[in-house]
Amino acid sequence: MATLIHKRRSSRERRSGSRIAQAILLISFFILVGRFAYSSVSAFFHHQDKQQRIEQTLKSSPVNPTLPFVKKE
Repeated sequence: MATLIHKRRSSRERRSGSRIAQAILLISFFILVGRFAYSSVSAFFHHQDKQQRIEQTLKSSPVNPTLPFVKKE
């Protein structure tokens, strides 16, 4: 009988410990998803800004039809 009481107590402690572990994992998952969302939004805006800078550079500088490394004969 003493072993049944001991088993019951240990199963209650395991349930409590597993609930704490589940809560920690859930919080960690939300932090991970939040960081992913933040970084993906930041990366998207960085990409857009980079594309706009490239387009502005191409529009402002005239394109030379002759390349400097091609020999003229």
